[in-house]
Amino acid sequence: MSKIIEVPFGTRNENGKDAVFVAIIAKEAQPYKNYKGKVPDKNVIIPLVLMLNRWDGRTGFPGGNVDANEDLADALVREVDEEISFSLDSSKLIPVCSHSFAINTHLYAYYVDETELLTIAKNIYSADDFVAEITGFNLVQLATFGRKGLPMFLQNNFATSVKEELEIVLGLLNIKKEE
Repeated sequence: MSKIIEVPFGTRNENGKDAVFVAIIAKEAQPYKNYKGKVPDKNVIIPLVLMLNRWDGRTGFPGGNVDANEDLADALVREVDEEISFSLDSSKLIPVCSHSFAINTHLYAYYVDETELLTIAKNIYSADDFVAEITGFNLVQLATFGRKGLPMFLQNNFATSVKEELEIVLGLLNIKKEE
């Protein structure tokens, strides 16, 4: 089995096969502010990231294949609109990493506030490719609760290089996988 190799961001695959994805992140979400149950602090800030349940049973970020001669950012804007019915502002895309495997994958970060992330989540069901490519989504709390939360989520069945990319995103946000 081939090893996933990190390459300089934007390095295109020699065989012309590239894919581009985005981690849509709400850095200052307060998931418990309206929660009726008991929690130590309803105002705790926990970053959230949008992850998709893919048609193949794996978890990944929104995005997809880059067409021949298509710019990475343009491909990402197109794919995100098809998959989650959201119009990315390409000027707000932040390059994160690129990986080489059978294809080259390129990950961007895109920051939104909590309200915008919840609006995106509500609109996913109206996306053109919902059910055909995307069967659901997760708003993942990037926090550890003992051995639960993030450590448990990281045991999911991720698409190729997604776990590595998520770990890079955690580093960008200064979040540790474990307490």
